[in-house]
Amino acid sequence: MASVDARGSEKERRQQQEAAMNSWLDGGSGKGKSRSLCSRQGKKKQKGNRIFQAFEATHGHYAGNTIRTAKYTPITFLPLNLWEQFQKLSNLYFLFISIIQFIPAISSVTPTSWMPLLFVLVVNMIKEGIEDTKRARQDKEINNKKVAGIIPETKKMGMLKWKDIKVGSILVLQEDDPVPADVIILGCADKTAGNCYIDTRELDGETNLKTRTAIELLHRSITADVPAGPQQKITEVPPSHLDIIKEVKVDCEQPNADLADFQGAVKWQGSQESATLKQTIFRGCTVRNTKWVYCIVMFTGMETKLMKNAVTKKLKRTTLDKTSNEYIIGVFVFLIGMCLLAAGCSAIWVMKHDAPIPWYLDEIQSIMLGSALNIFTFLILMSALIPISLTVTMEVVKVAHAEFINSDLKMCYDDPITGLVMPAKARTSNLSEDLGRIEYIFSDKTGTLTQNVMEYMKCSIDGISYGTGTTEIGRAAARREGRVVHEVKRPEGLVLERGDNFYDPRMSMGAWKGSPQEQAVQRFYLILAVCHTVMAKPKEGQEDDPASWNPTNVAYQASSPDEEALVVGAKGQGFWFKRRNFLDCVVVVDGVEMIYKVLNVNEFNSTRKRMSVVVQTPDNRLMLYVKGADSVVYERLSPDTPHQEITKEHMKLFANEGLRTLVLGEKELSPDFYEGWKARYSEAFQSTSG
Repeated sequence: MASVDARGSEKERRQQQEAAMNSWLDGGSGKGKSRSLCSRQGKKKQKGNRIFQAFEATHGHYAGNTIRTAKYTPITFLPLNLWEQFQKLSNLYFLFISIIQFIPAISSVTPTSWMPLLFVLVVNMIKEGIEDTKRARQDKEINNKKVAGIIPETKKMGMLKWKDIKVGSILVLQEDDPVPADVIILGCADKTAGNCYIDTRELDGETNLKTRTAIELLHRSITADVPAGPQQKITEVPPSHLDIIKEVKVDCEQPNADLADFQGAVKWQGSQESATLKQTIFRGCTVRNTKWVYCIVMFTGMETKLMKNAVTKKLKRTTLDKTSNEYIIGVFVFLIGMCLLAAGCSAIWVMKHDAPIPWYLDEIQSIMLGSALNIFTFLILMSALIPISLTVTMEVVKVAHAEFINSDLKMCYDDPITGLVMPAKARTSNLSEDLGRIEYIFSDKTGTLTQNVMEYMKCSIDGISYGTGTTEIGRAAARREGRVVHEVKRPEGLVLERGDNFYDPRMSMGAWKGSPQEQAVQRFYLILAVCHTVMAKPKEGQEDDPASWNPTNVAYQASSPDEEALVVGAKGQGFWFKRRNFLDCVVVVDGVEMIYKVLNVNEFNSTRKRMSVVVQTPDNRLMLYVKGADSVVYERLSPDTPHQEITKEHMKLFANEGLRTLVLGEKELSPDFYEGWKARYSEAFQSTSG
């Protein structure tokens, strides 16, 4: 069977993992490449390697895990803040005016300019001090967070403050724990594959989950006495695990900013295994869908990848500041011209009127000297041409604008994973006015703009196209071609889950049951419900409580929004992926639970352009399910596969509407064929990973 699924919006799939094995079964070849999260260029790696053993590193040798993002210190606050404020020409101008007002020979007014200037400087200092105090408070909160780990002195599991973590510390990360430092994974709750899932949104902005793998040698030893089946969070480290971990030694590269690559090795009891990007988790990530993870810390604090990639603090000047500086320069040039003209006229008047100097004017020995001094006198008299109130008003408006941003309900973010509503937070008020002046957004991928939101919209099953919706791109194309788009009105009571935008009266709401296409529809949606790596968890309640597992209380976490949309789309048609239970994939159809035992998973990568799973069905058949790009799946179809041409036509129509397409396929395997492939697969996997 070859079928197509299409979803709205674009997103370039980025791949983090190396393909350990080319899938011979579905014709795979080549090796996937790790790709960068968001690395900065031009930073050279330090020479030599970092070598340390568990529990033996100290703060004296390596940086501590304390971070600091505050801009000032008590010592540098005054000079640094004054330096930044006098980058504004208006402040320099009024400082100059204030100084010359105190010179009796050229000033005929009472010195007053220093008072508003001092007010502006003090107000700005207070504003900057408050904002930097908030940053310092946030730093303190982060540094005093706690995470589970093994206390070096007692070798018992306890809570460690982030700031007390050292290179060589052993952490026991639990599900939903943020990662406090750059670590190497030694073992995790997934006994079979050694996989754990991480959320990297704080590091690279990606909302989809990534997969990381434990060091195989250590993982097998650690989990040897762990019973098979679902795991729970641990509250105490078994002595057998501690005996293994304390002998771990790490030889890795020095700290650097490269997020796309890592080279190291883990040594244990005379054996050595390489550690790559797949075996590491960087600070800023969060552990998801994994009950526990043993990690050893390799980089801490300001030496972590996250902090190495932090942009160096520099003076931020807004467009308004730059524009006002330009205007001030223009007005100042005009003012100097007026002063020169007035001083020249004064000198001419003195030369033409040879009369005694009035008593209220100081006696000047030289006309030239008098004219030069008059330039500064007229500068003081006409200094109001550049109003200091402009600077005061700008500072007050900036502070008020920042407070409006902080309290704006429409700028709150509803986190889809935690369910928390997070308001916008203006960490600095200096750039707030530039928010309304954005003209262009440059993005490396469309997912940044679409928020990685995918929707299941249309499908083609055995040569019949389903789905009545369309997209803005489809409507625009129809207008250009002079066609009228006929959209079927959806029932008023139809409620679709986020990620599902599919409706067709021939299929939706169970209409496919009893139709000639019933068997084909079932096979299609079963592939969508089984061929993926999506994880499910209850939104509320405990995982061991059967009542928590109901269709309205399940949240999905996927390695990409594509997979989540497909699973949600299958759920909308009555094929509910309920949960994973160790190797079992539980799917509910018409209230009946069907358990598919997942035997092998060949994950998607940019070279293979497809993923496949080998499963044992409830009726004990061995099935290969494949989904991927049409260019790679079509060339692997058997010649007698029906509906190939009409399916291609449907894919072309879907693509013209701006939809992304995937082709699904299946093949039943004989036990002998599978066992022969499994042996070759295991041999190849070990040769590539060892």
